[in-house]
Amino acid sequence: MKLLKKVEQLPLPVQLALLAGAGFALYKGLNYILKRAPVIAPLPTGGAGIPATGFDAQGQPVAWSPEPLAASLYNELSGPSLVISPSKTGVMIQLVSLPTADMIAAVYNTFNIKYGDGETLTQWIADEWTFPGQAQALTKLRGLGLN
Repeated sequence: MKLLKKVEQLPLPVQLALLAGAGFALYKGLNYILKRAPVIAPLPTGGAGIPATGFDAQGQPVAWSPEPLAASLYNELSGPSLVISPSKTGVMIQLVSLPTADMIAAVYNTFNIKYGDGETLTQWIADEWTFPGQAQALTKLRGLGLN
């Protein structure tokens, strides 16, 4: 409250400048947050393409998890982009070999949420130096609308 009384005592141009500065800072902060928000794509068949991999102790089905593949993709893509390794190609083959579009979208979403830092899996792959399996992965992702 004391601060507001002090601001009220300032000349009108100074008050307007302070208001404009606060508005600009708010705009920049929100813009930064929104740009870093992960891109989440809907699952093409609403999750029907995510298979069960077993059953829990209560006999309920346990769904396949995209996390291990998303982590492997991050491990391969977060290193130097000029390195062409068999493991980088292997993880791309794993991605394009997933049997359903829902599984690929789930990996895409998990990667974007956990590792994307404002970029998508597709952008991470496209930013790499050309390597075997890259074109197939990009074609598959873009073909599903996962840009």
